[in-house]
Amino acid sequence: ITLTVGVYLVGIFIYRKTKFIFFNPLILSLIMIGLILTVFKIPYETYYQGGSIITLILGPATILLAVPVYDRIEMLKANATVILVSIACGATTAVLSTWALAKLFGFEQVLTMSIIPKSTTMAIALEISNSLGGIKAITIISVLFSGLFGAVLGPSICKLLRIKSKLAIGLSIGTVSHVLGTARAIEMDKDVGAASSIAAGVAGVITVLLVPLLMNIIIM
Repeated sequence: ITLTVGVYLVGIFIYRKTKFIFFNPLILSLIMIGLILTVFKIPYETYYQGGSIITLILGPATILLAVPVYDRIEMLKANATVILVSIACGATTAVLSTWALAKLFGFEQVLTMSIIPKSTTMAIALEISNSLGGIKAITIISVLFSGLFGAVLGPSICKLLRIKSKLAIGLSIGTVSHVLGTARAIEMDKDVGAASSIAAGVAGVITVLLVPLLMNIIIM
């Protein structure tokens, strides 16, 4: 726990000093922890004795996303229909595109099932992956990659595509990149953060309901 928290604080310090998008604190933490475990030959199982406690609080910590939602509740209510339709389309696209690309590149069934829930929060993704017979470690990596991609490149992609609506930017980042993307969205703007927060939560619920149905249709 000390190693994880300490390294993350170092990552935050470096990111705030440089403002370089690829110096995201999570990316730096992963690299530094990996190097430390390798150099000092610390088994992952030993490190995970504390890491499991951090994993345990991921679910409850997600509740904090309710704060930006509460702050912008009127804006969200006024656009409720657009928000729900957008998130539903985004969550469906995330699942189907992942499945299609996995088939295109010839992934085995177990690997495909492991990455299907990559755009949801870690707690939800692990449950979905487990129900589909996926591999936990692969699911964790895919969720991290999806979140980091949105957090690091999401704002730049929206800018490149000239998307100016704060609501659209927030919904796109939150739907695809869950909590990690939302953390970046909150830094950008309160409206963007609120939209991303609601998207991360609703997309998770939709994915839980959607995946079993789609997988039954696809596999059949």
